[in-house]
Amino acid sequence: MRRRVAVIILSRNLPEAVDRLVRGLRRYDLDDTDIYVVEAGTDRDKLSEHHTTWANSPEVMQEGLRLARGFNLGVRELVRAGRLHEYEYLFLLRATVHFDGPVVSRLLDQLEQHPRVGIISPCGEHWPERELIGPDSLRYVWHINHHAWMVRRELVERIIDHQGADGDGLLFDGSNFRSYGTDTELIVKGYINDYATALSTACFLSEDPELLKTRADLIRTDPYDVNARKVFDEGFQWMRRKYGFTTRLQFQEYARLWYDRFFVLHPWLAPQRLLPVDHVAGPRAAPAPAPESAPLMAPQP
Repeated sequence: MRRRVAVIILSRNLPEAVDRLVRGLRRYDLDDTDIYVVEAGTDRDKLSEHHTTWANSPEVMQEGLRLARGFNLGVRELVRAGRLHEYEYLFLLRATVHFDGPVVSRLLDQLEQHPRVGIISPCGEHWPERELIGPDSLRYVWHINHHAWMVRRELVERIIDHQGADGDGLLFDGSNFRSYGTDTELIVKGYINDYATALSTACFLSEDPELLKTRADLIRTDPYDVNARKVFDEGFQWMRRKYGFTTRLQFQEYARLWYDRFFVLHPWLAPQRLLPVDHVAGPRAAPAPAPESAPLMAPQP
């Protein structure tokens, strides 16, 4: 049976977390998913039994891969195997997340109702956006931290960099090793190509922050505060080198610019904007129908 979603889980030395995540996906979403686990610099004795790819070069064993290069590797394996076209969506998961119920099927239902959404993420259980969006709904956003993103294959095919397939690039910019800002950049690329990013309250994610704060030795990274400083420093250097931005705010405004442009091109989708006025909870907002004369795609800049 053809499955609609390729789940790519990125992990390093977290076999119990991976096994819990895989068990949940198989329990609730087995019929929709094929699961791939990328072990990025994991010690041999800490490999998950579910792993499908083990990056274990001396450099990776020392430094890991982090978000951009790790997920690029997972997507690269699908491309090289000629399997990317078999799936409608990629679900890119950090091993530190978990779900208490079905997630894939609920996100698929919403993606079918919102064909202009290219990236969708479950809301965190305690994120403030949960109250802004309301129950069992979604809103289009211009920023979400990457914990669990489902991405349309059509968007992947539009933005994938095949010239980077033999290096650190492909979907994310792997030149930014610690990956700060690469998730926002992918969202921007989506809006440039006329695909929105959405945050969903049809299902929720949880994450164990203590794995990062207190178990740096386990995942073989720097202590939390040291790693955070390196993440920000390297991210700012990447933003300045690539875009000429000197502050994080400038990068955020760049993302907001493309977000606002999307609603200029698709004004009938304005009810899906995430705005403070949405704090007044109400019934689930149905997708606004597009007029018959509405353009399907925006001009490419």
